[in-house]
Amino acid sequence: MEFKLENMMNSRCIVILVALLFGISTHNKAQTKDEFILRGELRGLPDKTKLYLITQEKDTVAGTISNGEQFSFKGTLLKNGRFHFIRMDTSVSKLFYGEIFIVNGDMTASGVLNQRQLVITGSKGQDDLNYLISKMAFVKIKQIDKQLESMNTQLDNRGKNVDSTQIKIEKNRLLVKREQLFEDCKKMALEWLTDNPASLYAPYFIIQCKGLFGSKAMGKLYDQLSAQAKNSYYGDKLKKEIMSLNLSLLIQEGALINNFSITTPEGNQLLIHDIAAKSKLTLIDCWASWCGPCRQEIPELKKLYNTYNKNGFNIVGISSDNKENDWKKALAEDGTPWIHGIDGKNKTVLHMFDIRAIPAYILIDDEGRLIAFDCPLSNVPLFGGRLRGNDLENKIKNLLNVKGK
Repeated sequence: MEFKLENMMNSRCIVILVALLFGISTHNKAQTKDEFILRGELRGLPDKTKLYLITQEKDTVAGTISNGEQFSFKGTLLKNGRFHFIRMDTSVSKLFYGEIFIVNGDMTASGVLNQRQLVITGSKGQDDLNYLISKMAFVKIKQIDKQLESMNTQLDNRGKNVDSTQIKIEKNRLLVKREQLFEDCKKMALEWLTDNPASLYAPYFIIQCKGLFGSKAMGKLYDQLSAQAKNSYYGDKLKKEIMSLNLSLLIQEGALINNFSITTPEGNQLLIHDIAAKSKLTLIDCWASWCGPCRQEIPELKKLYNTYNKNGFNIVGISSDNKENDWKKALAEDGTPWIHGIDGKNKTVLHMFDIRAIPAYILIDDEGRLIAFDCPLSNVPLFGGRLRGNDLENKIKNLLNVKGK
């Protein structure tokens, strides 16, 4: 059995943060329950350097100016336990410093300028990360993967001087060793999660290691977490991930689509089952005014609509725009003749199908049953074939029994 390491733990989970610990002032200040303070020192840091604490999504949550080599960040986490980076603007460049698992409370960071390694204290989540890195064999597995890749290359390009028999023997030996390391990692990880249900790092660990545990086990692992861990930033992320995986079991060919409603440009509410009942086939086009690829598809969709609407083919455009004015402006520019609705702030349709990239297409029959689902990025598996270009037209013709076009 072969597994991709990237599915188990991304690179940031296997980079060991090593640096010398320098003396840092840690006098306590009064702080609220949901507040964090990160005091740090970077040897060689110029005085009055601007520093920013940013999330993995590059959102700035705090800023400060250094006092000599020392700095301090203060802020509030609405959801506790989240990875952040430190970015600083220097006269030379913008530097980033390794991941810091920020938790509400007092923390310290120390390191050396231009060495992007930090020692963090005061963060239990950071301690848990470092412990797992030191105990688990992911680095060894990755090294074996590189060796196996090299052997496969040799076997594919073998010449007269290559002993393929010996290479295959060594490859089989490494595969057995890799499988044993993998099972050891899995056992150790499950034991750690059982012993640390309150760790704020645990939900993140489960998400990153879903290739290790298997997607079906994620729900059980989530249930074992404490209320504090479930209510953390990554606890919310894990819950949504599990919901998306569960959706993939419900959304399949022949299943009845949930009878969601959309809001038309005139402000009316329409149910998708009512729309579907008026045609034999309905293509749901998930798009947005700001999505260039979505709008590039419109001429082809117009052609299909104008050709096959009289045979029972319909289209419903569902926009994920946040601003209604942008949506309505795009409708006026594109002049599309079919029904349009906006998904609303809750993004009901996007979440229902775990649509993470657009354009995405859903084909249903007159009862609202799913025929095909085509989305470039979703936990819901694609089914029913491609819903674009000639593939879509051929499907329409076959399902509507249209001849000679």
